[in-house]
Parts: sequence; C-alpha cells; structure tokens
Amino acid sequence: RSVQSMTGLEFVEFAEHQLCKNNAALMGKEQPFSPMHISQIGLKVKHMNIVAHAAGFVYMVRGFTMRAGDPESAISYMMQAISKFEDVLNTNTNSKITLRQCARTLLAMDDEIRRIERRRRDSVVEASDHG
Repeated sequence: RSVQSMTGLEFVEFAEHQLCKNNAALMGKEQPFSPMHISQIGLKVKHMNIVAHAAGFVYMVRGFTMRAGDPESAISYMMQAISKFEDVLNTNTNSKITLRQCARTLLAMDDEIRRIERRRRDSVVEASDHG
C-alpha cells in the first residue's frame, strides 16, 4: 500500500500480491510492472504532467545552449519550451518549479529578441554610415 500511496498508482490485485511477496526482485527489473498491472492512476499523477515538463526542460536547455551561435534557433527552442510549460501550468497551476522554468525561459527569450533587434539596428546604422 505504501508504494501505491507514494506513486499515486493503484494496482490490480495480482500485482499487489506480487509486490508484497517479491518486492526486491520486482524492483530490480527495468520494468517491474506493465500497464496491465495498473487499475487506476490517481489524480495527483494525472495532473503532474511530468512528460510535458521534461520536454519543456529539454527545449529550454537547448535554447539556452544555442544562444551564442544561433539566436533564431535558440528562440524557436525557447518558444517550444514555453508551450510545454504552459501545458503543465494549464493542468497544475501550483507547479512552482514549472512556473519558475517558464519565467526563466521567457526572460531569456526576451533578452535574445532584444539582442537580435539591437544587432539589426546596428547593422542598418553601420550600412548607412558607409553608404
């Protein structure tokens, strides 16, 4: 029962018995349970949106690492990250970690957009000085 309360998953009776009898052997496997063993997913797990948060985090990191070399691609990745973070926040508005990551990404994207605009303005001024 403690595994069920920690994970937010409710297992079918067969899986519960296997877990109670052979806990150590099951947990040593790469995939100790199959989807057939799960009878219900608790509300807490349904609203965690772990996959969307992880995808957003990956896009955010890619965007941050590309800032120096390819600002346009960096902005594209950051926009994808923000979209994923918004998906999480739409189902769980109390996710402080997701909100913080989304805010960091928004601020970095804003900085990158301003940097690109500054470069364009500078290149126009430079071109008019030489023309």
